[in-house]
Amino acid sequence: MARSDKGKRRVPRWTPEDDAQLAEAYRTSTLDGAAAQFPGRTRHGVMQRISRLGLVKSRRWSGAEDERLHELWLRGASAEEMQRELGRGAAAIYMRARYLRLYAIPPAGCEFMRDAVRRSGFGYSTLLRILSWAGVEVRMPMHSPRASRARCRLVRIEDVNAAIARYVRCETAVQAAARHHVALASLREWMNLRHGSKPWRYYRLDPDEVDRVVAENRRRPGRPRKEEPPCDRISS
Repeated sequence: MARSDKGKRRVPRWTPEDDAQLAEAYRTSTLDGAAAQFPGRTRHGVMQRISRLGLVKSRRWSGAEDERLHELWLRGASAEEMQRELGRGAAAIYMRARYLRLYAIPPAGCEFMRDAVRRSGFGYSTLLRILSWAGVEVRMPMHSPRASRARCRLVRIEDVNAAIARYVRCETAVQAAARHHVALASLREWMNLRHGSKPWRYYRLDPDEVDRVVAENRRRPGRPRKEEPPCDRISS
């Protein structure tokens, strides 16, 4: 039974002009940069052609490159900027950073989660929930050892301080209701609280926002009471 080639994408053969363009692109950029110049081919196909042509880069890291990598690392440069500055791929940069143990040095203005936990006094899970509640980005360093990757998450020191200050300043719905002497059901309706991943009564609320909402709802006229029809009492 003959096999059907219907649905398969036909990839054109490599021409001498393509090989020359690939050699020049790979010489001046990285593998991803060279693959971007051939939109009709996959990254794996471009890598195989580079290997077949003997264009694989195997140059050693120099002292100047190590110093430049150290500067970029401490400055908090992105992976794309490091690749552009050093002319190497992401895997090579991460392996060199691991060899130089740069993963043990946080970038400028950042700290590891383990240091933030020790400095703030909160537990690891509690601090992680506080940062998630405040919308703080927690970056996962792909270059750190897998055993300690969870503890080596990076956060900005300013974001951690702002999140903790906001969390401490806020209050739960139970505390807000007790402070204003209102029922929890009324506060829930006024604040438009909905049941989510945890009971709504434990949501952290901004005291200023609670004061404003409670004051507005207290100024509203209440519902008029229904007047009972008059009835004559029968005297005994």
